[in-house]
Amino acid sequence: MKNLFEIIYEDNTIYYGNLQTDLWSESLYKKIKCVLYRLPSGDSLILSGYQKYYHMIEVVKDLSGEQKGILNFEYSYIIGKKLDIINIYKINLKTGLIEFKQTTENDKFIKGLNLNYWR
Repeated sequence: MKNLFEIIYEDNTIYYGNLQTDLWSESLYKKIKCVLYRLPSGDSLILSGYQKYYHMIEVVKDLSGEQKGILNFEYSYIIGKKLDIINIYKINLKTGLIEFKQTTENDKFIKGLNLNYWR
């Protein structure tokens, strides 16, 4: 399976993740230099310079359609935090379109995230 993202740490070691083995929660607790995120188009979204990073994949399960029980990977979120500013990149995994939102820790979406997954 093709890598969905790469985490490059300050010591230049690299962690690879994809849709099947997205173990962001098991990625190392080392200082991140940058996160390189591969888009469906073949281009990359690169985040660097943040104090903390967060990754999440939104999955939809077909409950009654033609693909009953099948999981569909819909969106991926890659989030960077620097000081009080949080940048959210919501990536459509089918089209590659990216929605961007800048917010703070007081945002309802941010408050709902599992704090243990910030790196």
